[in-house]
Amino acid sequence: MRNPLIDNAKGVLIFLVVLGHYLEAVGGWDNPYLGAILSIIYLFHMPAFVFLTGVTAKKDRLGERIANLAIILVVFQFAYVVLEVISDGEWPVGLFQPFWILWFLLSLIWWTLLLPLIARVPYAFAISIMIAAVAGLYPWDGYQISVMRTLTFLPFFVGGRSAWQPHYRGTPSLCAMAVSGGFDFCGNCRCGNSVGVGKGVVLPINFIHRSRH
Repeated sequence: MRNPLIDNAKGVLIFLVVLGHYLEAVGGWDNPYLGAILSIIYLFHMPAFVFLTGVTAKKDRLGERIANLAIILVVFQFAYVVLEVISDGEWPVGLFQPFWILWFLLSLIWWTLLLPLIARVPYAFAISIMIAAVAGLYPWDGYQISVMRTLTFLPFFVGGRSAWQPHYRGTPSLCAMAVSGGFDFCGNCRCGNSVGVGKGVVLPINFIHRSRH
């Protein structure tokens, strides 16, 4: 059964994504007031969205879900590339680089593939934090197969997936998500880094306590 609260929260976050992209397009970072709004949006919107994605992730029909995501990714990647070639006359991305916002679809495929492992590995959330921290120290290109974004946002997905499981109590703090995810986004956006994620360190500071039954 769908949860109206989660659906509404996702709707608000999607609106913030669109608003953020619009403000950037009109030179928001050069305006102190619009820049402040962008800083607030990027402080939490993607970490929170990935967290909610983890909350609603399902392990059933895994192959079908991944296939559907892959088809959508390929179709829109092709459409974006064709439009860019027609308008600019240049090939916009590399072979293994999702176009612009399509990084999320590719990351979602990787996270979905990890669902069975997340369910089996003890202390998966703590491990995901360590993976994200180490990945954030390495200067990878965040867009190539979306590896950097997949790894740095992994704790939010794992936290969302784990927080509603019967053998866990408590949830990762939204404040921790905002601090850990936002610093990297805001820092890179202010520096004009198109990669977005990957030069900072993502360190969620809250954790989920495993309960005994």
